[in-house]
Amino acid sequence: MIAILEEERDDAGLASAWRLMGDVELTTLSGATATFERALVHAEAAGDGWQASDVRRWLVAVDMWSPTPVDESLRRIDRIVASAGGNPLVYATALTSKGLLFAMLGRFDEGRSMSRQGSDLLEDLHQTVWWAAGAQQAARIELLADDPVAAERVLRPSFETLHAMGERGYLSTVAALLAQALFLQGRLDEAEHFTGVSKESCDESDVISQMLWRQSQARVLATRGELESAERLAREAVRIGGTTNDIVGHGEALLVLAEILRIADRPGEAETALEHAIELFKRKGVVMLEYRAQAGLADLRS
Repeated sequence: MIAILEEERDDAGLASAWRLMGDVELTTLSGATATFERALVHAEAAGDGWQASDVRRWLVAVDMWSPTPVDESLRRIDRIVASAGGNPLVYATALTSKGLLFAMLGRFDEGRSMSRQGSDLLEDLHQTVWWAAGAQQAARIELLADDPVAAERVLRPSFETLHAMGERGYLSTVAALLAQALFLQGRLDEAEHFTGVSKESCDESDVISQMLWRQSQARVLATRGELESAERLAREAVRIGGTTNDIVGHGEALLVLAEILRIADRPGEAETALEHAIELFKRKGVVMLEYRAQAGLADLRS
């Protein structure tokens, strides 16, 4: 289709086609930034303001799942917002994205404030699906802050809204994060239930959900003493993470694997997993997760 549109020099069509390609690459976490930037060039060449704004909305969100360092991502988002001509949807999405990036640096008050502002604006704009999807970022802020109760509080209305709409793409990720928040509160049966919901609703190519439900289920199984099955799922999550550009998700999968290896009394292997996670977190500049992994490593060596 792109080849045909290029022959026709159809910029509006090319913007749409490259935008669809970006959607696919974002779902598989195979790197979508350059593709969305290409879509933006064509949208602007066509004078298509709606497509240009929609592409910018994705561009301010995509860096959360890219290897681009946090500080650089924050600067890039500000540049995109400045080029958006005050578009409120781009601005709202930027706030939710920046909120999580600030939390990665340990700046939780600023992160929460931005996340709430973005969420409120999305609600005012009647962007129901985008508002519910944005709860993922708000919940991740609370999980970084070691507050699973607050994470659950954010995720419950999001899950209920998406479920009532019959939406499955974002719901699978929200359900997996909810399972994680419930596990951290010691509510294993509920955590396993939402792990199952995530597994049933997620597409095979949705690698974020595929990693997350495996991590939550692995932790539940390890807590129950089913270590062989737990390790298998944890290693599957690590393998999936290694095929993507999402170095944070890959690192988080390694943290879960290290946790299970430690329960299995294999500290040497757990150390190796933590060292790999630390390397990934340093590349992204995720201070809080690097600190968490360093603390785990120090504890193992004590």
